[in-house]
Amino acid sequence: MYSNDFITPRKNNSEVVKHVLDTLINTTRRKRGEEYAVSTMSSLLKELEAEYGFLQYVEIRDTRLLEGEERVNVMPNINAVLPTEVGKALHIIISKLSLSLEDKDGYFLIREFQKRVGNEYTSTIKAIGIDAELLLLEHKLAKYRFKF
Repeated sequence: MYSNDFITPRKNNSEVVKHVLDTLINTTRRKRGEEYAVSTMSSLLKELEAEYGFLQYVEIRDTRLLEGEERVNVMPNINAVLPTEVGKALHIIISKLSLSLEDKDGYFLIREFQKRVGNEYTSTIKAIGIDAELLLLEHKLAKYRFKF
């Protein structure tokens, strides 16, 4: 048997989390603006911190006020967490963010994320359990279920 590390190039958790959250914020910002993207992401992280304690190592900053600062700061402590746990948390973040948007905007958020995440990260995020096609299906089912 081969491990995922052998098959796919592996990024550490802090790199993956930073890249995924940056990509999500940039994609959301295009539809709803910087303030919405940053505040929604911050709220989601706080909401999920009780279940995924390692999210305390992630900080989202409003860069409109901080020139030259990075929007997403991830402390290296997160690298001690199992990548699959990080993947679960990121999957939920993407899902909740897409559901917070209108039908089509949520769907296109996932599609844009899939395009924008980049080839360098695609295999890594898949290896930790983030599947864009599954996210799209879950989004469609959740939106359909709430229409009744």
